[in-house]
Amino acid sequence: MHHLASSRFRLLNHATHSVPTFLSGVGPIATAPAPVAGSAQSPDTPVSASSKPTAQTALPSHPPAALVSQNSQPKKNLTLRAASDCWAFLRLLETKEEPVERPNPETEKDILTKPNSPWAGCKLCKEEWTVWRCADSMTTHYRNHLASWHWDEWIQLCKMKKISIKGKWADKAGNGEREKSTSAKQGEGSTVQTEPFNTQGFLKRLVQWLVSNYQSINIVENRFFRELLIFVSNGTLNEDDIPHRTRITNLIRNAATLERQHMQKEMQVRIPSQIFPSESLLSSCQELGSDPNLASYMAVTAHYCVRKDGRLILRSRLCAFRHVSGRHTGANLGKILVDILKDLGVPRRLGYITLDNASNCDTLVDQVSEELEALNIGFSREQNRLRCFPHVVNLAVQDFPGNLSSELPPDVAAIYGGNDLLTLQRRLNEETFDSEDIVHRIRGLVAALRVSGQRRESFRRIIASGNSGRLWDDTLEIWKAWWVEMDPDGRTMETEITLPVVQLLRNCPTRWSLTFIMIHHFLELYPAINHFVNTTDELNKFKLSRSNIERLINIHHALSIPHAAQQLLSFESTPTLSLTLPLYESLVTKWEELKASIPELQNPLAIGIRKIRDYITKTHKSDVYTLAIHKS
Repeated sequence: MHHLASSRFRLLNHATHSVPTFLSGVGPIATAPAPVAGSAQSPDTPVSASSKPTAQTALPSHPPAALVSQNSQPKKNLTLRAASDCWAFLRLLETKEEPVERPNPETEKDILTKPNSPWAGCKLCKEEWTVWRCADSMTTHYRNHLASWHWDEWIQLCKMKKISIKGKWADKAGNGEREKSTSAKQGEGSTVQTEPFNTQGFLKRLVQWLVSNYQSINIVENRFFRELLIFVSNGTLNEDDIPHRTRITNLIRNAATLERQHMQKEMQVRIPSQIFPSESLLSSCQELGSDPNLASYMAVTAHYCVRKDGRLILRSRLCAFRHVSGRHTGANLGKILVDILKDLGVPRRLGYITLDNASNCDTLVDQVSEELEALNIGFSREQNRLRCFPHVVNLAVQDFPGNLSSELPPDVAAIYGGNDLLTLQRRLNEETFDSEDIVHRIRGLVAALRVSGQRRESFRRIIASGNSGRLWDDTLEIWKAWWVEMDPDGRTMETEITLPVVQLLRNCPTRWSLTFIMIHHFLELYPAINHFVNTTDELNKFKLSRSNIERLINIHHALSIPHAAQQLLSFESTPTLSLTLPLYESLVTKWEELKASIPELQNPLAIGIRKIRDYITKTHKSDVYTLAIHKS
């Protein structure tokens, strides 16, 4: 909405003129998901757990004796040098298992003849242990792997060794070209790069699709799904290549293990920075939730930096999803969090914890501090604790409707003076309906309009017929003014009114901004709601007067300000800690201005302002907010 976008712009404009230039702080980063891996057992595909060597090596299970002695290699046979462009980058193996110590590729002798060992492995894969079962006609698969994952290195080494690349890659290598991948649409403005088909790549992508789309594992047992995969593979796949439930489950577990190992390796790398000369710290966020059976789980996300190509790249990873047994005390949750850090091997890397403002979060931080102190790791409950911005804002607005008609608390009334309080009480006494909770009344009306499929269908027909018959032109002028304000560039008071043919939204007080969104949709559809209520006897008790709509519009304006602040941070894909304090101050300023112009909202606005200021004081106890705001 234009109005909401304008509110976000005004908030950001106010914030950015309150402090010097903002730089990146600490917060969640939108990153592309790390590749998920699979493994294949067919004789013509690698048996590694991922086709692209990015994950950390798994724990070894065999000693170096698993390697074939280089002295046992067959003598050179010049008649078999045709495929030396791929054999030179393989190592002979007696088993597919990774040895305790990997051989050094620089000291290994090149294989210039067809491998005669049971297994062969890729020498260019630095992290992943990629191996194949040796079989006839394997050179195409070897070359596909080298071209897909080691193109530049492969071409350079072949030139150094004076080896000519054969097959379909010869022309591209001679022209200095990389294999051009075809692109397929993958959502708006993005593409997915394809590679030469191989069974391992197919399994990896099947795992990615199942996991990322929350698909049932049982889908791999569906006959039509299996026929579809065989059909689109153009004869490359057969029934045995498509895994069943047990195998796909194991592939998913292997992929999760490798992803976790890769994440651990990234987290444990220390990167010096200007702010923290010893290392780049790890920040974490915790969230507690339950499943339909009310079993509780703790989700922990980690935010950290890795160095890639000389640049720092911000990472955001779900590093744990633990079942929480017992009571949800801060002490219990704190112990679970520290155990997670120990499992990852990064307790000394912990920099900041982002939590909401529940009382058990305070004791959680205390417990973490005690546990880390026992390990001689410094951690301050105030310096190293960050407070969830949306949760603070939600606390400031969640009691907004309930305080619309109640008396001002004595301490708040003393702050704002008796005259404003008298004006407020006089205005409340003049409005008979205002003695009730208008937002609570709206919740009831929304529920009544959504109570059955028949009523929803009737409401939809009223909107459609009203749009075609121009029934909304005689709506209240105050509502028309609000409707125009929502899109001042595209609407005027003379514009023909067309309502969206949608249903109303219900409210959930614990969801950020949902009260505001409920009110916004209600006002947007008000002409149709008013028509429906006036023509339906059982809904007559929900009739709204002009003063009710005026009050609701004022509440909408008041709640649009914190909603815009939350959306501003939610839309950012970069760290936004540097905007937290300026947005708090901007929110207070905007509410102070609104309090002066709408006297009947002084009570809830005063309480909300006091709540925000309380948390501004708590926020100032951590220096990281100041560090995030500085000149470049």
